[in-house]
Parts: sequence; C-alpha cells; structure tokens
Amino acid sequence: MNELFKYVLYKLLWSVIQIELILIFTITLGITLARIYYYVKSKWDDYIESRLSDQILELYLKQKEICDFNLKWRFRGFKLMIETLERFEMRFSDAHWDKVKQAVVEKYLINRAHRNVQKFFWLKRQLAARCFLLTPEMADEKSVEALLHDKVYLVRIVAAACIVDKLSNKQLFYQVLETMSNENAHSRFSYRDAIIHAGREKFDWIVELLKMGTPDESIIEICLDILIECTCSNLEVAIKFAKHQNPKIRLQAIRILGKVPIAKSYELLMESLSDECENIRVAALKSIASLNYIEAADNVSASLDDPTYVVRLEAALTLRSFGEIGIYMLSDLKKRSKSASEVCQYALELPLYS
Repeated sequence: MNELFKYVLYKLLWSVIQIELILIFTITLGITLARIYYYVKSKWDDYIESRLSDQILELYLKQKEICDFNLKWRFRGFKLMIETLERFEMRFSDAHWDKVKQAVVEKYLINRAHRNVQKFFWLKRQLAARCFLLTPEMADEKSVEALLHDKVYLVRIVAAACIVDKLSNKQLFYQVLETMSNENAHSRFSYRDAIIHAGREKFDWIVELLKMGTPDESIIEICLDILIECTCSNLEVAIKFAKHQNPKIRLQAIRILGKVPIAKSYELLMESLSDECENIRVAALKSIASLNYIEAADNVSASLDDPTYVVRLEAALTLRSFGEIGIYMLSDLKKRSKSASEVCQYALELPLYS
C-alpha cells in the first residue's frame, strides 16, 4: 500500500513539473517572440517615418505643385502622418508650409479625423483632436466641441488647445472655461498656459464674461487667475470682486490689484489686511510689497501682531522691503510682543537684497 502511494505521488509530482516546464517554455518563447516583433516593428516604423518625412520635405523644399503629390499606401498611416506633420509644424511656420500641411491633411487625414471623433478607443479620438489642431480651419466645430467634452483628459486638453490657440469662437472658448472649471487643480495648468499664450483676444473675452456676470464661482476664480498675467484691462473686474463673499475669488482679485499702482488698489489692499481669511491677508501684504507702497507701513506694522504666524512673517518681510523706514520700524522691538519680535529679528537678519 505504501509503495502504491509513493508511486502515485511520484507520478503526480512529475506531471506538475512537466506542466511547469511547458509553461516556462511557452512564456519564454512568447516573450522572445514579442520582443523580436516589437524590435522589427520599431525599425520598420522608423523606416516608414523617415521615408514619409523625406517625401514631405521634398514637397516643401522643391516648391512642387501641391496638387500633384501622391503618397504610397504604406505611408498613409493616420498616427504616423499626424506625428510627422507635428514635427514639421515645430520647424516651419511660413505660408508655403501651411499650404503643404493643409494639402496633406485634406487629402489623407481630415475625413478620417471626423470619423474618429466617435470611436470607442480614446487614442483614436485624441488623434482626431491633434489633426484638428494642425488645421483648425478644416475642423468641424461640432466635432471639436464633442472632443472638448470627452471623458478622457488627454483628449479634452488637445481639443481645448485647438479652440484657444487656433479658433476665434467666443462660445466655444467659454465652454473651454467651463470644462477647465470641472478639472482638478493640477489638470487646469495646461488650460491656463494655453489661454495665457493665446493673445489679447482671449483676455478681452474673459473680461467681457466677468463684466456680464456668471453664476459659477469656480469660473470667476479661473478667469481672475488668468487675468493676473494681463494687467491691461482687468482693474475694473478686480475692484468688482475684491469684496466678493468667496475667499478664493477675493484672493485672486487682491493678487491682480498688486500689479496696478493706483489709489483704489491701495485702498482695497489696506482693507484686506484685516480680512478674516489669512491667505488674503498674506496676499495683500505681498501686493503692498510689490507696489512698494511705503505709506502703508503703519498698517503693515500692525500686522506684526496678527494671530497667524505666516501673516506676521509676511508683514515683517514687507517692512524689510521698504528699506530704511521698514528697518527702523522692525528695530523697535520694545513695543513688540514676543511673537512679533521673533519675525522682526528674522527679517532684520536677512541680507539687504534678499
């Protein structure tokens, strides 16, 4: 009986070992074949990309009749052509390149891009958005709008860049702001950067929107944050929102006022030194320092006794930035509490041009 049991156990273990060896061999073979496949594919893609780049470059440099060109079928991959055109777009910006680009997109890409807008896979939808970004004049605004409201961030941001950088459509731009307001804080930076570099037109539209009034406070906050980068026409809206009930909106308005050296800015900044929100008190002190409003030295000095450490520290740094007057006020430690004396001593020990 024991011998039979040992024999059955031996056969069982040997079968398990055989299965494991077969699995190891199969997995190793699969990995090897996959690596060979992707290596060959990458080499082939590089070759096709190089040939496609040569053809487009030849078309551009020889000033050929654009209507006569024809690409072989193997060079017509949607993703490959878009990536190649994007690289050329970073190198050339003249009128002839625009004609070449538009001809290639019109002949091989634009119809496929419109079909890809409704595709299930998000990479295809992103490629469609990138195609529209290359030639926005050929894009269907409804398709761009659909991509702007896509469920995938990497699709939405490309569509937003197309609207902000290339299209002059106010309603679509306002939809970009709405989409931006629904993103998390980190995801908003790409939108903000695109709008800031889009030109004066977009700033004027933002000011117009704020003057008309919008009930969405997150959009107001976003708009004011963008207007900090343009002090040409934003003073009126900054004054309008400097006393808003939402502290985030007040904060952005105070930051704008810190770039406009007029009497109304000084008045609102002085009032903000006693705001209930510590972030706004800090922002007001920074704005006073950036404007070098020395007349506010007594009010800033009073902030040295603020209950919040960051406010006291910012008040000391602001006084330090005022030069001799501020240094004199910081040096008068006898009238200061212990908490105020600590930040005063810290500010006094800083280098002259810190």
